[in-house]
Amino acid sequence: MKKYPLDFFTDPVRFIKCHQEVAHIDDAILINFLQDELHILLYEFLNGGDFNRPARIFFPVFKRLKNNTGRAYFFAGLLKNKYPLDNVLTLLKKTKENKDILPYKKAEMISQLYSDFYPFLNKLKLKTNERSVNIGNAYEYWREKVTDIGYLKPVIEARDFIYNEMKSHLLGAYLHGSLSTLDYKKNWSDFDALIIIREETITNPKKLLQLRNLSLKITPKFFAIDPFQHHGFFIIAEQAMAYYPQHFFPFELFKFSTDLLGANGALTFKERDSFVERINILINFCNYIKKLKTGKKIPRNIFEYKCLFHSLLLLPALYLESQGKYFYKKFSFAEAKKQFTQKEWDIIETVSRIRNAWEPVKFIPDSFFGLVSIYNPFLTHLVYKYGKINLPAGPRKICSRDNLIEGAYRMASAVMSKLELEYPNE
Repeated sequence: MKKYPLDFFTDPVRFIKCHQEVAHIDDAILINFLQDELHILLYEFLNGGDFNRPARIFFPVFKRLKNNTGRAYFFAGLLKNKYPLDNVLTLLKKTKENKDILPYKKAEMISQLYSDFYPFLNKLKLKTNERSVNIGNAYEYWREKVTDIGYLKPVIEARDFIYNEMKSHLLGAYLHGSLSTLDYKKNWSDFDALIIIREETITNPKKLLQLRNLSLKITPKFFAIDPFQHHGFFIIAEQAMAYYPQHFFPFELFKFSTDLLGANGALTFKERDSFVERINILINFCNYIKKLKTGKKIPRNIFEYKCLFHSLLLLPALYLESQGKYFYKKFSFAEAKKQFTQKEWDIIETVSRIRNAWEPVKFIPDSFFGLVSIYNPFLTHLVYKYGKINLPAGPRKICSRDNLIEGAYRMASAVMSKLELEYPNE
């Protein structure tokens, strides 16, 4: 068993820069970090996460994207003396020098990075375990079970668009979360969808840019279900299925998902270890929550409160994942509760009551939202994200802000105190 310090899991880049201890870090972990950064590049590119605020406000006129390749360049540089990553490094260095970048140039960069990285990765033959994963339901079965067609109309329209316009680029597309299992809470539950992108699309800049443009057209459907939504499509690259970390998308979630394309039976993955990333994700969640008490992350509006609520309800599942145990979120509560005192756990039950009492909050009329979204799917979302829209009265009656912050801090501190940081070298 190898044990890394807490600082390493919290921020690997800063830890390595400060301590120069890269020689003591397994090469496989550094390779995994580089894979993670390429995953983030693709995710942000397809979901508009690499827009800066001016680009979101003036989309589609303002098209330049943030150049977010610094971390990928850092990890590739650590590996350059041992592995043939010259092409990857040269490409990252070239783009790193530019503050921003046009979409077609970024598509070219991502396509080339994936074309160079994954063949190199496959030759290493790093340890994996083959896993076969079944999907929960067919779309037709889900559609028959839907009773509130009016509320779920954006989901149905999104599915039709994915099927008719995006299918050629995708190996699979899945609805997951409470909209899939139909135990959603109106105006609380967000729109969770996963796409698996074909290798031939990722490695072809023209096709990748086409997929991005199509993906952005789905964005208004996400916000129509939840105007406070903080993510777009979850993504998996086809190439990554041969060296797959579950923190991209846990296998357990597929069991409760709905197949939107009907193209697959079971999916086959070769799973790699993701211990370091699982701990890193959990620590970052806990640090975000703990900053509430210092005054650095006090929620300013309903968007930030909702991010906090969702983070707290996800914390039990992330905690169990740090131990290598994967649960669908609503089943994680009973299992995780066993490891905490009632006082520590109270905040999870409090936020669950807030969820059950949640009331619709719509600051912008649907008709105006629909009209604006035709031209700019991000503009109304920016109003919800940065506007001073207060938390509804119902949640405030259940829990005051001070009690919320105190309870959240207590729970996050309890999680941190239970972390096991010994890396299982099996």
